[in-house]
Amino acid sequence: MKRFLTTLVILMVVIFAGLTALVLLVNPNDFRHYLIDKVEQKSGYHLVFQGEMRWHVWPRLSIITGPFSLTAPGAIKPAISADNMRLDVSLWPLISHQLSVEEIVISGAVLRSTPDSEAKLNQDAPIAPESLNHISRKNNIDNKWLFEINKITLTDSLLIWQFNNDSQLNMRNIMLSLSRQDDHFIKVNFSSHVSKDQQDLTFSLKSKLNITDYPHQITGEINQLEYKMSGINLPTDGISGNATLLFDYWREQQSVLTLSNLAININDNHLTGNLVAHLGKTPDYQLNIASAKLDLDKILGWQPLLQPLAEIKIIPQTSTKPVIATAKTDSYDLSYLKQFPFQATISADKLIYRGLIVDGFQSKITNKKTLLNISQLEGRLLGGNFELPISLNYENSPVIVTAKPKFNKVKLAPLLQAFNMPTKLDGSLMLAAKLSGPGYGKFAVLNFWSGTANVTLSKAQLTGLNIASLIQHAFSRLTDKVDTPQNQADNTQIENLNVDTKLNKGLLSFSNLVASSDAINLDGNGWLNLASKSADVKLQVNIHKGWHGDDNFINKLKKLVIPLRIYGKWQNLQYQLNIEKLLRDELQSQAKKALDSWLEKEAQSQN
Repeated sequence: MKRFLTTLVILMVVIFAGLTALVLLVNPNDFRHYLIDKVEQKSGYHLVFQGEMRWHVWPRLSIITGPFSLTAPGAIKPAISADNMRLDVSLWPLISHQLSVEEIVISGAVLRSTPDSEAKLNQDAPIAPESLNHISRKNNIDNKWLFEINKITLTDSLLIWQFNNDSQLNMRNIMLSLSRQDDHFIKVNFSSHVSKDQQDLTFSLKSKLNITDYPHQITGEINQLEYKMSGINLPTDGISGNATLLFDYWREQQSVLTLSNLAININDNHLTGNLVAHLGKTPDYQLNIASAKLDLDKILGWQPLLQPLAEIKIIPQTSTKPVIATAKTDSYDLSYLKQFPFQATISADKLIYRGLIVDGFQSKITNKKTLLNISQLEGRLLGGNFELPISLNYENSPVIVTAKPKFNKVKLAPLLQAFNMPTKLDGSLMLAAKLSGPGYGKFAVLNFWSGTANVTLSKAQLTGLNIASLIQHAFSRLTDKVDTPQNQADNTQIENLNVDTKLNKGLLSFSNLVASSDAINLDGNGWLNLASKSADVKLQVNIHKGWHGDDNFINKLKKLVIPLRIYGKWQNLQYQLNIEKLLRDELQSQAKKALDSWLEKEAQSQN
């Protein structure tokens, strides 16, 4: 046993001595030009090493380089640069003075995808016909040279990605691992962190690539993608989720990327769909998304008001003039969409937005040239249904929006509440409108848009104001011929209401207002200032039911048309009702009739 151990130790010493001699005899700098020539021959990129290369024997036999850079043909700045690179090599090929790299490890690299790092063709070089620009399939084996390396690892690196419009995106803390499983498949692990405009995105993915037909085609699957976004203008808990998909990248005269079996979870919402992207000089994207339940409130972080809107009070005070809000429209710029022509369909069995539940939601969207057209945006809402086709012309800034909303038997009060507007008017809404203006969003609609709309409300109710009781109380205080009204309800019931409206930069004026019920008839006109939340409405009121008192006097009141003005801030409405003048006119009318009757009798007696 002792002799065996001695032999083993001697053998190990000999092997160690041999390896040491091999490392000392083989200079790693001898492979410098081999690596440079190999990279340039296969890719056209120029590899530059600075400083000396040295051996590193633990935990694996490796070559450590000094600073290096990899530059595309004709580029100003390198596509990749780093302080060092580690090449894990196989031992036995070194005996015959050959280099076989098993793994490349790069840490702290800077990767650039900018106009300065892109390859530039020599202006004097001949240009091949477009039909020959695609890669020949005969070169498949040569073009797989990069994947002959078993593993490539990139850690703690930075990617600088600059778009054509000088907008720059920095991807930090990049961790990338490419592991070759065989001649056909590569395993990919990738994670990074992106920050822009005070918003952060962190993500990681695991994928498997099929490179059988590389570089003409790469297929594979992303079996795990996890992400989280946080920052300003995002929900408090951020936007997070995961996704899985299959992909197929086909590179011919025009590259095509297909994503299928797309399954996305985003803030507890599950989406499925597919994407077909035609890349190149004239890109085009086709996206289809479907969901059983799409809760936009969870995605956008919308929450209902903690307290209801303040009650509307009717107080007799002085009038105020309307104020139209103004603001700049420079921020409404969608010119970046010119780079992304697409067609998309989005559907959901149930969609939730601002607390509203939309059943059977359907939408169709196209973006072509400078027009984003939402030709279909419809669903069932609050007991009825709606259609909301919209087009956005972003040829210039600000974008011009045109909308033609239609609502059919939709409950009005919950709709108003969803957009933080007073809910004092309720009923079954029928609306047909044509609106347009610069900008988008609630502020733009309330301040910049204009258009017309016809509104019909059935079974309407005005809460907080009983018009009939208000007028009857006023009469009862001035004459004993009218009793105090028995109806003490704080609302006005209207069976049918119809009105034509016109919107002009926040000022909603209306005419031809006609409303009726079994007790009251109304007609009138006026305006609502949506920006300053004020109103001025002039009504002609006829109350033909609910009077109590002197029968002769009451019969005359039932035929009387009473002017009523309601104006002021929505939360502090005021009214103007000149009952004294009406009574004075009525007394004068009665006195005149009595005098005419007496004169007529006198004339008859003289005859």
